[in-house]
Amino acid sequence: MGLLDAVRTQHRAMTSPKVKAITDHRPDLRDRTHVMSSSGGTWAEPVQDNFADYAKVYEVYSWVRKAVSKIADNVSSVRIEVVDADGVAVPGHELTTLLSSGNDAMPAAALWENYVSSMMLSGEAFLQIVDDSRGRPVELWPRRADLVLVQPDVSIERRNFPAVAGYVVIPDGVQTETMYPDPIGMIHDKFYNPLNPWRGLAPISAVRNSIIIDMFAQSWSKAFLRNGARPDYAVIAQQGLTKTERDAIQAEMMYKFGGSGNAGKPIVLESGTTDIKTFSWAPKDIEWIQQREMSRDEVAAVFGVPDEIMGYGRDTYENFGQAEKVFWKLTLRPLITHRDMVLTHFFTVRRPMLKPGQRIETDLTGIGALQDDKSGAVTMAQSLWAMGAPFNQLDEQLGLGIGPVPGGELPFGRAAFDPLAIQVDAPAQPALPDGGSADKGFFTQRRLTVRDFSLVRKAISALDGEVTRDAWVTIKALTLRMIPGDDDAEEEIYRILEERSTAAITRAFREQWRNILPDNAEDMELYELQAYINRRLISPAVNDALSRAVMEAVDIGVNIAFDQLGNAGIGFDWGLVNVRAREWAARHTTDLFMEVNKSTASFVQQNVARWYENGEPLSALTRDLERMFDRNRAQVIAETETTSAAANGSLEGYRGAGLTEMAWATVTDSKVCPICNQLDKLIISTDERFYDQLSPELQRKAGREFAIPPAHVRCRCRLRPAIARVQ
Repeated sequence: MGLLDAVRTQHRAMTSPKVKAITDHRPDLRDRTHVMSSSGGTWAEPVQDNFADYAKVYEVYSWVRKAVSKIADNVSSVRIEVVDADGVAVPGHELTTLLSSGNDAMPAAALWENYVSSMMLSGEAFLQIVDDSRGRPVELWPRRADLVLVQPDVSIERRNFPAVAGYVVIPDGVQTETMYPDPIGMIHDKFYNPLNPWRGLAPISAVRNSIIIDMFAQSWSKAFLRNGARPDYAVIAQQGLTKTERDAIQAEMMYKFGGSGNAGKPIVLESGTTDIKTFSWAPKDIEWIQQREMSRDEVAAVFGVPDEIMGYGRDTYENFGQAEKVFWKLTLRPLITHRDMVLTHFFTVRRPMLKPGQRIETDLTGIGALQDDKSGAVTMAQSLWAMGAPFNQLDEQLGLGIGPVPGGELPFGRAAFDPLAIQVDAPAQPALPDGGSADKGFFTQRRLTVRDFSLVRKAISALDGEVTRDAWVTIKALTLRMIPGDDDAEEEIYRILEERSTAAITRAFREQWRNILPDNAEDMELYELQAYINRRLISPAVNDALSRAVMEAVDIGVNIAFDQLGNAGIGFDWGLVNVRAREWAARHTTDLFMEVNKSTASFVQQNVARWYENGEPLSALTRDLERMFDRNRAQVIAETETTSAAANGSLEGYRGAGLTEMAWATVTDSKVCPICNQLDKLIISTDERFYDQLSPELQRKAGREFAIPPAHVRCRCRLRPAIARVQ
């Protein structure tokens, strides 16, 4: 019988009036198990290649949710604006207002979060423009990609040059009528699709099979664990059993030994002629955890989210900082640039609203991970400054971005700022906490008049690892001249101190990097090279920079606590508390230096071993090691440790004053993480830990225990006194 005859026979048999179901014709199918079910009765959801199913995956699959939400959260938080040919923002442009306003139901952040999620899950996004009565665009509304149909332009002129004639928006939710928006009222962004010029290609489609496999793995593991993580078994009776005996044994086994609660419980049968045969698992059958890790890594790779950002990488200073830098440079910035180019093209060609030279651009100037590493230029500037080159000239030629400073036009800055020269009126000499007066040393507490922050920077730059009370009073007074609010002035001092510490740690790192490899490294055996490097991993310059940063920050924390409590009429022995705070700082600096040195050693040793095995030139190893000694790592350490040391200094002050309660304070902006957001304004005892107040979910997310700020790397939170009870 030929193939066609066989098909016809099957068709006639299945369409016969006697056949009520396919199993009437094919009874062998009655006992078949659906391909998407597991033996444990747990179903794995099918995943089709369409937006609705990928949206379902986003809803229930943790790693897709994490990757997409991380991209969406970061992209939606930056501002879009219209700029001119020189990159300067055009004030009051109606497109800036349109792109930054969203609509009456959602803010701009939610709109762009919707846009990013749609691009990741469908490869395209639709934004419908709503005009006012005068035809001016006033709102943007997102449309589901799978509910928008594209009508190609089939006119003779455009037949060989694909263009859109119109769109059809299918009703969704409470909509009752199909919409036919004009092409100039619909922004259609899409990723390149080699097989379809009209629709985009979703990144998630590349990991569809991995997602399905992972869902099967979860299904299988659920059934496996539900069974007490042990295989099934068979009861064998040599003499044979009647149906009644078989049912009785089965009921007894299920009642006495079934379920995960009885896992490992010995099975004892009453009949001596009955035997138990256990079905063992092959080692390969329980490697589903490794398979899940592979699926997770594929999802992260396709979406371009580093391990540390996803939450399962090594969350150390250098790893997190480098991951953040890679995430912005290789994933977020290209996506943002793609969006800006699509919007610019639309409002230049499809709906002209931009003048020649104008374009739509996202403001990325505030993204620290995208800023250029100027450590090399700083090192060069230091050398030239020591030779007498004027600072202002170095700043302009090397692009340091600091700006002119007093005396910077002269060699060695000989006309630089003299702190005593800023005295205007008769100096005020209030008593200090120890009963002395502020009439000695570099700093004095006087009435000051200043015109810019260069005086504050100069004052802080004169610190030598110690912020005395009179030094703090002068710096605070200088800052308050520009920023009247106490909290804002303190935050500005924090920022300048972090910049100073970042520069110092960067210089120490660069010095360590330049001296860590010998010139003849290519001629040495691996063990000789490793021994040479190990002798240079302990850097006094790095230790000194870290110690100076921690000591200055802990001093500032004590001074801030003294000001906070002094405003409420509460005092403490400043000198005694400062000594205790510095004792903590000394212990912490030792631990910090060991942690930083351990991370450096691990990174260097791994890269040296890899370089030695690959036989690459020495310049390749030098470039690879440079990442561990860059400004980004120094900045992460400086910002985090400044927060930590200042908080501990303030805590010592609260305890010294007999304060029994303290509060957590965040920087109230869109970048506050869920952990710090839950702790904001929370009041606890000075002997308790804020970590213990978190929900179990956020404790797991934190990944580390903490008593006071910081809650995580680069945390910007502060301590505040809760002046309720004083012992």
